[in-house]
Amino acid sequence: MTNSQRGFTLIELICAMLILTVCLLALVQMTTHSIYNNTWGSDNVISTRLAQNKIAQLKSGGYAALATGNYTDANNPIDAQGNAGGYYTRTWSIATGPTTGTMQITVTITWRGGAHQTSFSTLMANPGT
Repeated sequence: MTNSQRGFTLIELICAMLILTVCLLALVQMTTHSIYNNTWGSDNVISTRLAQNKIAQLKSGGYAALATGNYTDANNPIDAQGNAGGYYTRTWSIATGPTTGTMQITVTITWRGGAHQTSFSTLMANPGT
């Protein structure tokens, strides 16, 4: 008499469970990294927009309105729209440019307690020179 029962052995089940566990752990780690990178990307886009908006605002006032110095946004910390109440900090500096009749504008946005930073610089020329 032969035993003709079919099924999985205990070792096969344990191996299958081990492979499944490793795959699930990898999936969880990949999801965690994906969420972190999406958050960082979003913060980076927002900080870029905040810096560009400040540069546009300063340039719209004209060359004569620029005064050299270091400045801090009165609404700091700011949110994604530049209003008070977020976790971004916006500062800017205005200095004489590398050539006569130019001013250098540098806007810096920091977030997450200064752990991340975006900085943009531009030159503005005096139209009278």
